[in-house]
Amino acid sequence: MRVSALTILHNRVDLFADTVRSVLSQSHPVHELVVIDDGSTEDVKSLLDSFNDPRIHYFYYKRIGVISKLRNIAILKSTGDYLAFIDSDDLWHEDKIKIHVEETLRTGSDISFSDCQLFNAEGNVGKNVAHQMYGKEIDVFKELTVHNISLAFGTNIFYKKEINRNVPLLDERLFVGEHDLIVRLSAKYKSIFIPRVLNYIRRHDRNTSKENTILDTISPLEYNRTVDKLLAEGALSKQQCHVIKARNYSKVGGYYLYKKLYKKSRKYLVRSLLLDFQFYYLKIFLKIVLHEIKNR
Repeated sequence: MRVSALTILHNRVDLFADTVRSVLSQSHPVHELVVIDDGSTEDVKSLLDSFNDPRIHYFYYKRIGVISKLRNIAILKSTGDYLAFIDSDDLWHEDKIKIHVEETLRTGSDISFSDCQLFNAEGNVGKNVAHQMYGKEIDVFKELTVHNISLAFGTNIFYKKEINRNVPLLDERLFVGEHDLIVRLSAKYKSIFIPRVLNYIRRHDRNTSKENTILDTISPLEYNRTVDKLLAEGALSKQQCHVIKARNYSKVGGYYLYKKLYKKSRKYLVRSLLLDFQFYYLKIFLKIVLHEIKNR
């Protein structure tokens, strides 16, 4: 089985060196590492040349800045049978690809996920991401949607490049897009969860996905567009869509509350309450109103 590792990056060369090592040193060798450079001003090419490994395929583009477009470029440049994404600041367990290949062949799955552990300069941070999924029968699609489990898609995803004679691509109308792709694929094709930590997600002050950034609004709102697609395809009921969308709107409301933009925050909490009236959402809404009163 030929596995293409795909990564996109913009600078952060100091962190990327460890990422490249973790890919090239896999116990089941990757077929290639496709690197899409999104207009870096740092010398990425010299770093990659220092590995002197013919499996590295490097492509430089002037700044694009849209994750979905960059990942699609990587997918179309790849030549493997299976694709494995890794973010340019993260790491893989040395047996990551080996275990995914073994479980894919054993189960006949099209898509597989494994667990993730956050880490920083001091070591591991908190529990592994999907600890609540251990020791039970897993419906991956249900876990991703109804239970809202995050599986750190940018580094976790492993899937068949061509499914039913089609190469699935990310929706380039979305900024991120990988969450949309994986949820929709899991709704249609066989997906499995491997209950082992095989992905290490780095936390640092240059994370594009760190908390309390504009991605805290983009990601939930993009997910709601995915939910609309799933409703249209009959993969989710209307009630399930309301619950999921309410949860996502509350996240956006929480972001604007953190930024002290109370009017915007209140607007999204109202949407949450109208879709799925929960005491938790009401509590946040009342908190926003109190802040507005204090700041008049």
